[in-house]
Amino acid sequence: MKKVRLFLCKVKSVVYDFWSLIICAMFRMCPIQQKKIVFDNFGGRGYAGYPCIIANEILNQKKDWKLVWLASEKPQNMPAEIKWVRYASLRAAYELITAHVWIDNIRSSYRTKKRKGQYYIQTWHGGLPLKKIEADAESQLSEEYVRKAKLDGRIADLVFSESEYQTKLFEKNFWYKGEYFKAQMYDVLSCEEKKQVIKLVKEFFSLQQDTGIILYAPTFRENSVYGYDSIDFEALVEAVKGKFGGDWVVIIRLHPNVAKMKNSIKYTGEIIDGTDYPQVQALLYASAFLITDYSALMFEAMRFETNVLIFADDYDEYVGNERGFYFDIKGLPFPFSYDNESLKNNIFNYDENVYKVECKEFLKKIGYYSNRKNVDCIVDKIEQVIEGI
Repeated sequence: MKKVRLFLCKVKSVVYDFWSLIICAMFRMCPIQQKKIVFDNFGGRGYAGYPCIIANEILNQKKDWKLVWLASEKPQNMPAEIKWVRYASLRAAYELITAHVWIDNIRSSYRTKKRKGQYYIQTWHGGLPLKKIEADAESQLSEEYVRKAKLDGRIADLVFSESEYQTKLFEKNFWYKGEYFKAQMYDVLSCEEKKQVIKLVKEFFSLQQDTGIILYAPTFRENSVYGYDSIDFEALVEAVKGKFGGDWVVIIRLHPNVAKMKNSIKYTGEIIDGTDYPQVQALLYASAFLITDYSALMFEAMRFETNVLIFADDYDEYVGNERGFYFDIKGLPFPFSYDNESLKNNIFNYDENVYKVECKEFLKKIGYYSNRKNVDCIVDKIEQVIEGI
């Protein structure tokens, strides 16, 4: 019986693929809609990331463009002016085939064959990489991923970079020889704007406005399983209370690749599940501290002037089994902790003034594009593409 079910499933898949090819071929007979843009964030994972920032700016500038967002489920935080289409559906294929502009932030997304006259913007989801990427890690990546990444490099028309260091990494590793959009993507919020973001985040989690937030956002492991109870969260909260006073909570946000593991964590009034919160950048703005291990979020937090601590109790194992780093993680501006005791000590000895100085030195060292215009310029670029300028 099991063999019969497997056979029927295989037949169903083959038939579906066949008809999908036929239908997509028919879609390609439809004209490209000059003012249509299709967005994807991390393979259909909601309204977030750099594509979200670009979409928001397009809406802010009141452009008369049709915006389509591909996601596995309709994002609750997505503006009503944007059309939601289910990721990897036939409708998504139609939207991709007939769109003038594609905007994505991951190399392995579901994507139809690019047509002549279409323009593809790759924003890259990780910002400045900490772990080795693409060609530098080719031997540790799957053949399927490498194949898709090489195709992505061939069809992309524009790739984002936020620093000279990042541009050089991409030029070396991305299988891409085209134009780079060199700019910071995030506006530094004004004091009032930041207060509003913090207010909204705390209201979402039902927190008092004077409650401090510690964001714990570890990355995933490709070659091992990480125990997310490695940190003694109760002791962490007590240590921060002892150093800074007041009430504090830890918001835990797991990487999308291991989001399903969130149910294995024990939550309390001070330890909160934030894995499904749509905007990690808002969490960074609202948090006094980010604690991570090997996530490139540390570099985003640095730009937002959020304090960063590294907790990496599996450092030796990780270095031996994973891709390796571009930076000496112990030499970054972030205090390094290898167990709960050293984490507590780093909190008690934390000096925010020293942190800010070291961060400025690091950003200068990597050639961060801090003096350039940002998201409004990419909208100008898209307008030139749409208008054929």
